[in-house]
Amino acid sequence: MADAPALQNLGINFRPVQCPHLRPGHLHRSADLRTLSPEECGRLYGEYGIRAVLDLRSAPERERDGLPATAASGLGLVDHHVPLTGYPHDPIGSPRPGAADYARYYTGMVRRSSSEDLRALFATVARVAHEPFLLACYCGKDRTGVVTAALMVLAGCDDACVATEYGRTAEGLIPHVDHFSRLWTGYGHTREDFLARLGQTRQETMLLFLATMRREHGGLVPALLDRGVSPADLDRIGALLTAGAAA
Repeated sequence: MADAPALQNLGINFRPVQCPHLRPGHLHRSADLRTLSPEECGRLYGEYGIRAVLDLRSAPERERDGLPATAASGLGLVDHHVPLTGYPHDPIGSPRPGAADYARYYTGMVRRSSSEDLRALFATVARVAHEPFLLACYCGKDRTGVVTAALMVLAGCDDACVATEYGRTAEGLIPHVDHFSRLWTGYGHTREDFLARLGQTRQETMLLFLATMRREHGGLVPALLDRGVSPADLDRIGALLTAGAAA
């Protein structure tokens, strides 16, 4: 795996997801993949072994902003469009939502996203997770954070590991904060408001979300099953992502 300084030179908020319970070098996450150069895409393939890229953005986002650079032909990277849609955004509608607001927002992603989207997403992960793969959305923070948390739980990672991984996100985004300026100008917020939002991407926020899911829905996995996600897909994902899984 590349060292930490090298990660800072590969896109925005890119990193391999790390946990002692997780198969190393297999699950990766990132923010806006449109920013990648052909050379950086080549590094994803050659240096990190990534073969599948899962784009969680909605169809309107892809139409407005364009496909990820990883979708270009000849790179060896397969683009999978697996959007998460239908969940409410009002829990984080204020300029500076807190950890409890984000926990409600993330809970809504699981409980109120399109059930078809959820089934398709986890079915796709089950198909591609035999090889290293990459998850991304726009910021690589909320949608990517929730899906990464679910995959880590399936692999047997405990809450502390999931929260530690989530807590690394702000450090990957703050150096690129102005890249996301439309996320405050479009809502009448300020740059300082957005920085405060990034400051909520901390371990306590993820721990609160996981505790809420466990208290209200029996946990992330039971909640996904309740939404109609295939038990066989979830079992396969867990088997493929668990540390010690066969190559």
